[in-house]
Amino acid sequence: EGITAGEIGSHLTAAGADLTMMVFTWAELGYLRICPDKRGRVYLQRYMDMGNERTAFENRCFYTLFSRGDVVDATGIAYARLCIKVSATISGVKEMYTRRAGNALLFRAICCGIGCFSGICYGNNFTTDKTWRIVLAVVLGILGVIVAWAIQDGMYRLHIRGKLPIYIASAANLLWLVLGIWSGSWLIGICAVLAQILSGLAAAYGGRRSELGRHDAAQVLGLRHFVKHLQPEEITRLMKNDPDYFFNMAPHALAMGVIKPFAVAFGRRKMDQCPYLISRVSGKRSAEDWAHLLADTADMMDMRARQMQIEKWIPIHIQIGKK
Repeated sequence: EGITAGEIGSHLTAAGADLTMMVFTWAELGYLRICPDKRGRVYLQRYMDMGNERTAFENRCFYTLFSRGDVVDATGIAYARLCIKVSATISGVKEMYTRRAGNALLFRAICCGIGCFSGICYGNNFTTDKTWRIVLAVVLGILGVIVAWAIQDGMYRLHIRGKLPIYIASAANLLWLVLGIWSGSWLIGICAVLAQILSGLAAAYGGRRSELGRHDAAQVLGLRHFVKHLQPEEITRLMKNDPDYFFNMAPHALAMGVIKPFAVAFGRRKMDQCPYLISRVSGKRSAEDWAHLLADTADMMDMRARQMQIEKWIPIHIQIGKK
């Protein structure tokens, strides 16, 4: 209670806030409506103002989002910029950790040294030529740091949506193991990869958490397990008390990356129109159909922000050529 779907990652692994999932929570609470159209755009329509019933952080995000009017294009560049800005904020971080919790970024940087030294070992084992050994040691040492950071990043997304860092981490694991086998240092490669996986898990889920921080993390993991493993008899009981249970829980299931098993558990039940997603198609749908529509809508809302983050790493002349 009190944690929006967009702040689940912050309370579990100190990941940045997710504006799109916050929007879904606000929509479920009645502050706005989400309106996808046939051209692939998604519009957010404000229905009522937000007050002190929500946190100061939510209020800032909400009023920044609607600062230019009651209707916002969630597939536009202004929304994408706000998504990136919000993702740099960890909601409630001061309350979740003790004052002497340490610095996770410093811990991760130190652990990247393992990747650096393993890269130097690779470079020394690739050739006997002194000049090339130095060159390869420097290049692979730098690459080792990048690979280590990528592997650690993936560990932050194990229980929340946005699996791209996990895919990148998997590719980084494979690359480092292949280089280790190629250089004849396969044991060093395995140890380096395992070290980064463990350090990433420690950075994401560890730290000196306060009692509230431990409570919130346990609650998120407990809710995720419950939603993912719902039984038919439980669904019958829950929907008897709350006919809109699927739609009310869907933002959290989507944020935790378990919207598919959550929807499958509802079987062939037909759901009425979603109260906060204004769909072009009328009539009842199965929970799986609604889950696909909700996930696709969230993906459309995130698309521009993902493109902007990718473009940071693309050389300027390539971007001009694309335009």
